[in-house]
Amino acid sequence: MEQEKRIYLRLSAKNELQRRAMQKLEDYDREQYAGITDYIVRAILAYNTPVVIGEEVLRLILREELGNIGIRPETHSEGAQKMEQMKAEELSLVEPEKSMEPKETPEQENAAEEAPELDGTTMDFMKEMGIL
Repeated sequence: MEQEKRIYLRLSAKNELQRRAMQKLEDYDREQYAGITDYIVRAILAYNTPVVIGEEVLRLILREELGNIGIRPETHSEGAQKMEQMKAEELSLVEPEKSMEPKETPEQENAAEEAPELDGTTMDFMKEMGIL
């Protein structure tokens, strides 16, 4: 079995992708990598290694990004509390006509006015993820 594999690589400055690759090869962090070979090997392995993001991490990222655009998603416990409240209202025999109408707090009314409208696909995705 061969101990070493030698590869010759010729890059052309006329080709945009190759020119960008040349620039990266010239500018790699010499303190972080043992040498150009180490840099290239790590880049290739990183490129071919799939990034796996867990469901909880994805939820956190989505909540943070939604917060950045002014949408405050409910947490799981808030959603569960709201469901319990809705079930209790449905079972209530006192003023059944009123219990069917959604009750909004002033904060919810203001949030509804300020929040941007989302399309159906986005809403379905957010529901699937447990954000809404």
